[in-house]
Amino acid sequence: MDPRVYHLLSLSAGVNRQRLFAVWLSQGEPLGSSSQYHAGVPMVRSSSRLNPGSSTTILATLLAVSFAYLVAANLLSNSPAKADEDPARIEADNADKQRVVRALDEIQIEIVQGYLESNGGKALPAGIKTADQLDAFLAKLYPREGHELRAAIKNLRRKGDEYPGGDVSIRDYLHRAVTEFAIRLNKKPLAYDKNRVNSIISAAAEPRTAPTPSDDPPSPGHRPRMGLAKAWIGEHPLLVSGALALALLSNLALFLVIIRKRRGEIGQAGSWDADRANGRVTQPTGEPRSDSSYLVPSRSFDRAGGRGVGQVGRAQAPAYPYPAKAARKPSPVPKAGTWLVVKASVPGLSHVQSEPQIPCQDSNSYQDIGGGWGVAVVCDGAGSKSHSDIGAKYVAERAGLYFRKIIERHGWMRSETLPRQREWHHLSIEAFRRIKVELEALAARSGFDTDSLACTVIVVVHSPRGLMATHIGDGRAAFLTVTGDWLAAIRPYKGEEANQTVFITSLDWMDPDKQIESKVFDGPPMAFALLSDGCEFHSFEVNMLDAERERYWDPNKPYPKFFGSLVDQVKALHRGHASLQEIDSKWGDFLRGGNEGLKNEPDDKTMILGVLVEP
Repeated sequence: MDPRVYHLLSLSAGVNRQRLFAVWLSQGEPLGSSSQYHAGVPMVRSSSRLNPGSSTTILATLLAVSFAYLVAANLLSNSPAKADEDPARIEADNADKQRVVRALDEIQIEIVQGYLESNGGKALPAGIKTADQLDAFLAKLYPREGHELRAAIKNLRRKGDEYPGGDVSIRDYLHRAVTEFAIRLNKKPLAYDKNRVNSIISAAAEPRTAPTPSDDPPSPGHRPRMGLAKAWIGEHPLLVSGALALALLSNLALFLVIIRKRRGEIGQAGSWDADRANGRVTQPTGEPRSDSSYLVPSRSFDRAGGRGVGQVGRAQAPAYPYPAKAARKPSPVPKAGTWLVVKASVPGLSHVQSEPQIPCQDSNSYQDIGGGWGVAVVCDGAGSKSHSDIGAKYVAERAGLYFRKIIERHGWMRSETLPRQREWHHLSIEAFRRIKVELEALAARSGFDTDSLACTVIVVVHSPRGLMATHIGDGRAAFLTVTGDWLAAIRPYKGEEANQTVFITSLDWMDPDKQIESKVFDGPPMAFALLSDGCEFHSFEVNMLDAERERYWDPNKPYPKFFGSLVDQVKALHRGHASLQEIDSKWGDFLRGGNEGLKNEPDDKTMILGVLVEP
């Protein structure tokens, strides 16, 4: 089928082009003459043709959808609007907004008081009670408008103006505001009385009496709030009906075009269709393949010093929104390559300089499964917990073994497939749950409190087919694609207060979905990295200041030059026949003082880097 006809069809129908492509794919119809991507989905080639019966089914579906939209538009335009927010509801929302504004004003005063006390012990004058008075005082005390305290106060005040009302929880909204903005420029939390701030939030979040819907008709000029699309349709029924009728007719016309094309009444299809009809479809010379059917090989690296050859298998077809009706034979994979994984955990500067010296509370592990598969784990013990170093080491070792067993038990290596994201998420939760139970047993045997073993955990599974990641808490993970892009594999979890996170011992196991993130990435990785938060400021874009909005945000983007340089050095050491022990030793030295940032980092530092050294 001519790609131009496909474009017209998908655009006129107003449907998602990837879904339409997936339907065609199930019939084996090629939609392009090269390996370029279309709508974000890689092209495939096949000798099958789209028969008129398939065209009829597809176009009939599009016609039905258009007709349904037409009927819905008329029903919406003729139905009376519901006054789902009468004056009583609006008045209640306005009252809630005032409560939020007043609470934020009180919180600002508490934050300023805490900041002043922690920076010289100066007290806030007792006469300052309003926002204007506070602004005048801060402007006089800190003339620079970009001062961290003034920026935090300004952003908090803006949150009061932005409160949307409705079903938005006042408590959650205020907590998020404080967490997001009550921080310094260096990401450290501002000093303030947390108990007092929580009391202010609790007082503001007292449940209100539900408003009683008014029986009086709306006042003149009162317009009930409706969905944007519904309101617009209600105001322009003729225009909407005409547009949908036009879409209906255009679909019918394109249906006739397709039928005529199948009967050979529309010229020649071009050399591509001619070659395809004769069974001579080939890859155009000089044009690189950009789809994921040609996968980079992989071979495991024997950590004892030897090199093992991984399984040679077949490439998995690209993942699409809808599965194909008929199974396709995957393309063969060339010989496997070699993975080299280096890792280290070193204490931070504050731990080294403390008296007595605090042990490194980070830990890591790596399980080489073979065939290009492996499990890497990084754990970061909670700095405030007395035995978090023991907990981090235990969780790192047990997580590596648990996730190795999951891979072997489900046969993903044998079938050369990856799990669906939902399946991977459920398996990850269950593995973490069992490790938590084991931690409780370890604490009971050792006479520890379970909470004293608190730590975060990041798990990354690499394979020739793709990469899987899951984690509890903060830290970072990234991987290198075949196109040379470094992408983030996880997003660190942040708690209600600034610079806080969640640990495997403090997780809400009644509802773990909110605090455990799991992802599956299809496509062969060329390298991967996972690291504790002691390394994140030196390897990722984090906590950037948006000068226009005067607020902080987390891009969570790996620095390509940082990781690219490390990958090149590891490959050079491998080509120089350096032993794995020697490479690990150099890796530890790099984390201790490879640059000024790492050298002066107060927190413990852990990083695992896996590199496909011989594709």
